[in-house]
Amino acid sequence: MTKILILLFGLMLTLNASSQINYNDYFTNQTLRLNYIIAGNKDSCNIFFNSFKSNNQWGGRTKNLDSTLNYGDFLLEVYNLNTKKKIYSIQYNTLFQEWQTTEQAKTENHAYRETVIMPLPKEKAIITISKRDKNNNYVKKFETIFNPESYFTNTETQHNFPIEKILTNGKPSEKIDIVFLPEGYTQEEMQQFKQSAQQFTQKLFSTEPYKSLKHKFNISAILAPSPESGVDIPGENVWKKTLMNFSYYTFDMDRYLTSEDHWAICDLASAVPYDQIIVLCNSQKYGGGGIYNFYSVFSAGNKYSLEVMLHEFGHGFAGLGDEYEGNTTYQDFFSDKIEPVKPNLTTLTNFSQKWERHVSKSTPIPTPKAYGTEQTIGAFEGGGYCQKGIYRPQKHCMMHDLETKTYCKICLNTIIETINYLTE
Repeated sequence: MTKILILLFGLMLTLNASSQINYNDYFTNQTLRLNYIIAGNKDSCNIFFNSFKSNNQWGGRTKNLDSTLNYGDFLLEVYNLNTKKKIYSIQYNTLFQEWQTTEQAKTENHAYRETVIMPLPKEKAIITISKRDKNNNYVKKFETIFNPESYFTNTETQHNFPIEKILTNGKPSEKIDIVFLPEGYTQEEMQQFKQSAQQFTQKLFSTEPYKSLKHKFNISAILAPSPESGVDIPGENVWKKTLMNFSYYTFDMDRYLTSEDHWAICDLASAVPYDQIIVLCNSQKYGGGGIYNFYSVFSAGNKYSLEVMLHEFGHGFAGLGDEYEGNTTYQDFFSDKIEPVKPNLTTLTNFSQKWERHVSKSTPIPTPKAYGTEQTIGAFEGGGYCQKGIYRPQKHCMMHDLETKTYCKICLNTIIETINYLTE
């Protein structure tokens, strides 16, 4: 019996080893970009192919290629055309899916330009994009075939701006590569942007867990001037000519600062290998935004900008949800029958899938707001813009209120998990 168990265990190890994907067997050291149009309304989502672009050195994962952290609402998958073997996948969120939750989406259709990147396949590959349905199951929305020999894959360099290396710890394929992009900085203001990028880098790595894991990051900045200084503020009739078309009043929220032109953002970022894009907007007005594996953005001149950066990067890098309360009901964004994808939010539907193992047995669930200390881990009601039905891990966290200046234990663990996943 013992020999049989040993043989079975050995077989399992062999199968697991054979299922590992060797990066060099399937991919070059370049980046492939898929540009597409995504359009629809509250209940529909359609994706239309636009173009392939190849450029630069690949800065993403070369291990864990067919593995995801399960935080994104969109899923890109790459399959070898001949063997049908899945060779790469990545999850991400988009501005389009946020638009689907607006009142406008109930009666109108809208289209966005979006991009997703992957390592460039050596052989023909099937590429699919899926989106979660209301039950959090992925439903395929798009499929195309990439041919590495096709002369329609665009290889031109969009920009040739200077690059500032802020932090270098190793090869892009072995580190998390962050690129800072300037929005609304003129040529005369490039020194101001460089100083801001340095300042925000120092803030990032003075905060845990980034501080202890600084050696796992590379940081660069693209010194790209805009024709005009500042960004669009439609509510104040301010319009500026800039490189990436960032604007306040996204979805008519005065502090929500985003751009619908994801192609332009990725064109600028493509000058360097990158995992994460952080956009510094030349504005003193409070605002920002963060979309998982899409981009993080904030105004660089506000007194809260350092804290806003950490909050928005929590969204963009680790898929964390907002923990603050709002006037919406949980039915607007969540289902009481399934757990939210966000790792720091729960409906208590299946709390064991979340952070239940970190909760003391003496802590009541749900956890009364007055219960315990600031360090108590429980399930405190209020989060995800909702006052009722959604619960967060601790009373205070960088994802709940900026005055806290630290992440809660669960968000901290999620960020560490993400860092290790991308570098080990």
